[in-house]
Amino acid sequence: MIVAEVQITYRAPIHFGQAVRVGVRVSRLGNKSMRWEYSIENAQDGSIFATATSVQVAYDYPAGKSMPVPDAWRKKITIYEGIEERGND
Repeated sequence: MIVAEVQITYRAPIHFGQAVRVGVRVSRLGNKSMRWEYSIENAQDGSIFATATSVQVAYDYPAGKSMPVPDAWRKKITIYEGIEERGND
């Protein structure tokens, strides 16, 4: 995998020692890439400290180019996340 894009929105400060809850999920599964969504929340009241998204691309480092998301990954992600596959990378 290689990170192609990251977007972060900071909503509130986190103070040292404050309990947080972090969530991450794959929200879109394309032919060669995946969109991930992140949330950092206050563990006490659920208020949002930050949200983010990233696009990660399956990458063949020896060949120096993107590649299709491996079938084994695709199967596990679609089952775990309960999402439908989409193309158009």
